[in-house]
Amino acid sequence: MEALTIYGLVVTLLLAIRWKFRRILKTIRNSEALLEGALEQLEKVQARLKKLKQKQISFE
Repeated sequence: MEALTIYGLVVTLLLAIRWKFRRILKTIRNSEALLEGALEQLEKVQARLKKLKQKQISFE
C-alpha cells in the first residue's frame, strides 16, 4: 500500500513538473514573438529616421 502512495506521489510530482515546464516554454515562445515584433518596429523607426536625416541633408 505504501508503494502505491509513493508511486502516486512521484507521478503527481512529475505531472506538476511537466506542466510547469510547458508553461515556461510557452512564456519563452511568447517572449520571442514579442521580441520579434519589437525588432520589426525598431527597424521601421530606424528607416524613417534615416529618411528624415537624408531630407535634412538635402535641405542644407
